[in-house]
Amino acid sequence: VKSGTLGINAFAQPNSNCVSPNGPPTSVTIADNQTVSGINFNLIVADVTINGIIKNTNGSTINDFFGYANAMDAAGGFGPGKQFGGPVQNGSFQIKLPSSAMSKATVNVFPPPQGMQYSIKDPVTLDIAANQTYSVTLTAALNDASLSGSVKDSQGNLLGTVFGEAFLSNETN
Repeated sequence: VKSGTLGINAFAQPNSNCVSPNGPPTSVTIADNQTVSGINFNLIVADVTINGIIKNTNGSTINDFFGYANAMDAAGGFGPGKQFGGPVQNGSFQIKLPSSAMSKATVNVFPPPQGMQYSIKDPVTLDIAANQTYSVTLTAALNDASLSGSVKDSQGNLLGTVFGEAFLSNETN
């Protein structure tokens, strides 16, 4: 590595039986020709598996659906230890999480911002228990509307060099 102050984190491989603690990186300063040891991380046993499939409104699996699947603590929120996930490939996904992280999980899928013609209709909420495997089906509907806009500063000037994403939520449910 190059000398300097580095942020180091450990991440478990997708679909392994452990998860990363999702904390901030550990800061380590290293000088030229120095070896630093004793940087250890504890992974958490993932004793819950959620297997999921994405189907269209006719009940057929959408084999070309890709994105990111997420199981979030239904009691509240974002942040370290509150959400776990994995990739959606060919319309299916698997999420591993520790039962100690939550008693209820809301499972949803987020397609990539461009190029996906479907959106998930409703997430699924599960009661989580230790050492269990759950199967969920999420229904995706063809997109029938679009939104567009811009990002401006406080004076109303267009910020043309900003990269970001907009997230929508269904506030009628």
